[in-house]
Amino acid sequence: MQILQLTFAKIQKVLLLFIVLFWQFHVHAQQNGQYLISFQKNPSLIPLPQSLNWTNETFPFNLFDAILINVFSLKKEAGQFLKHTKKNITVKSGNNKTKDYQIQLKLSAVKSPFGQEEACHPIVGNKAIVLTANTPHGIFNGLQTLYQLMNRDKIQGCEITDYPAYNWQGYMLDVERNYQSPELIKQQIDVMAKYKMNIFHFHVTEDIAWRLEIKQYPQLTASENMLRNKGKYYSVKEMKKLIAYCKERYITLVPEIDMPGHSKSFSRAMGTDMQSDRGIKIVKNILREVCTTYDIPYLHVGADEVLIKKQSISS
Repeated sequence: MQILQLTFAKIQKVLLLFIVLFWQFHVHAQQNGQYLISFQKNPSLIPLPQSLNWTNETFPFNLFDAILINVFSLKKEAGQFLKHTKKNITVKSGNNKTKDYQIQLKLSAVKSPFGQEEACHPIVGNKAIVLTANTPHGIFNGLQTLYQLMNRDKIQGCEITDYPAYNWQGYMLDVERNYQSPELIKQQIDVMAKYKMNIFHFHVTEDIAWRLEIKQYPQLTASENMLRNKGKYYSVKEMKKLIAYCKERYITLVPEIDMPGHSKSFSRAMGTDMQSDRGIKIVKNILREVCTTYDIPYLHVGADEVLIKKQSISS
């Protein structure tokens, strides 16, 4: 009983101390005209725009009844926006105001020191939202910002000028160690798009397993040559679908075929090392097949943690 009374007394002291500290903080914050800890009035934006000015205006999204585009090429972005927000509204072409509450998507000049393709300039007012960009990619990025600005049926008023801090804003996924289904990968691509990432670095080969189908060498993806998730790999059809899925969201898929390090799965399947004469010829055939099969601007070759062997390798 004595122990319980002592414990309760300590709890009382802790609570009393907390109340005193909170009251002191409350008074200090009031004296300085602000509260450091409070419910945030304005939504958080990730990544933080290059320029952000909040206003006292509010766009009533529940009353939104029109979406206008100034060029036909923006119809896809407008349609995706309506699908995402579950609005059954017709997309119309034009620049003039036709109804009380509208969203305008416009291709026009947005100045930025770099990243012009992805730059955007959304303005949210009481009656309208005007989103301007240099390209459809910029409009897509601006719409991602609008999603973050939404608070139930309202969108906080603001003026934003945004462009990427880096040209290469990437996310790497290692699937050779632990296979992930295409559907799970698409979920991650969707999150990438939400935060305006533009590079999907797809690490598909390693020591544990080779997970990209190579028509010339089916033994690479044979289950007996994998140490984990045996028999799991990405077919040519699945890979093409992932590349297309990325492109729809303005993301570039960059596949990685690790060489000559981290290539034990290659050695198990082909019976030779990548740094041998025969291995080099096989690697060249693989690279040629990948580059001609897929519509990709880049191919990552890894090349980390390499032990260069002292032998002559013909070209």
